[in-house]
Amino acid sequence: MAALWRSWRANFAFFVARKKLWSQHYCGVYILSQARPHHPLIVVLITGFLAACGAPSVTTTMLLPAKQPSMAEAKRIGVSPLKGDGGGLYTARLQSFIANIQVQDAPYFTLVDIDREAVLREQRFSDSALADAKTAIDLGRLVAADTLLSGAVRTPQYNKTRSVQEREECVEGTKSTYGDTYVTCEKYKKYVVPCATQTMRFTMSLRATKVSTGTVGFIKDYDGTASHSYCADTGVARDKTALGDAAVEQVFGQIRQDVAPYPVSFTIAFLDYDAKNGIAGKELFFADNGGAKAAFEAGLKLAGQQNTAAACAQFRNAASQFNGSPAIMHNLGVCAEIDGNFDKAITFYRQSATLAPSPIAVTADALARATRNRASTAALEAQLR
Repeated sequence: MAALWRSWRANFAFFVARKKLWSQHYCGVYILSQARPHHPLIVVLITGFLAACGAPSVTTTMLLPAKQPSMAEAKRIGVSPLKGDGGGLYTARLQSFIANIQVQDAPYFTLVDIDREAVLREQRFSDSALADAKTAIDLGRLVAADTLLSGAVRTPQYNKTRSVQEREECVEGTKSTYGDTYVTCEKYKKYVVPCATQTMRFTMSLRATKVSTGTVGFIKDYDGTASHSYCADTGVARDKTALGDAAVEQVFGQIRQDVAPYPVSFTIAFLDYDAKNGIAGKELFFADNGGAKAAFEAGLKLAGQQNTAAACAQFRNAASQFNGSPAIMHNLGVCAEIDGNFDKAITFYRQSATLAPSPIAVTADALARATRNRASTAALEAQLR
């Protein structure tokens, strides 16, 4: 047994020494050529590494259009006092939030300041009238806004529920050499500890009115909930103010996606095989084409290093030598998608699906995503100014 352990440690050290080299080679190929498969324990490790291996992926970010189409033409925003906001705290936060929205590193809206007291004196509006559509038009014209946001807010509501959890500890058994812990246990003692869950809920109703026509662009209720659970032996209560801020941030995060274009990240997977049966048999239709295979595997290696520009050059090189591979076409689709050319990406993904002997889920998902993103890009262009 001791000899086996020494052998295992020696082989494991070899694996550690080679770890950086593996990450630079096509998954599964370099490992098999460098490992010591004659050792039974190492064979198990190789199997585990291969099971964990996957095609490289890249994360890219793109802008999506505001979820509320009515906000496409909004440029100058006025925020009227929110009902229920006695101290004006959340009205001020909403104003600041709108003013600080940036798209492509530039302010997206112009915030038109509404001096509440001046407006009420000049127009003799009542608080209840501020929610009226006609009043919104008059108020918007008064302050030269094209869109007026109005609504109501409910300050964060706190709730705390208590509970207990059962624990057990060893009271009899064999202790360690130092006598501080039990190595084996023959008898346990059960006990309970007090626990609690803190919840803070924040709600806001918002209405966007187009001043020029008096039409309501959208009305929506927003709800943010932040929770924190702990037990007497595992944690402490969270500060109520911090919990309330977390709930408020959830609501403003929802508003952000409704009123202006917002960034979203996608993880896009390359494809490293042509056959359907996955990692156990990553067959390549061009396995006998040395040039295409070398370029393809070089592309995977570079993609794994997040050098996508160089990787895409290699995939194009592979395609110039062999154009019948679903994997090559899929990866060219990924390259086009990273560049934001969704028409070209869709073309490549469709070619990949046509060449594949049976459906490949990764390609089907990529085609659906690229199609959605192409539609989103068209809507985005109408919102950007």
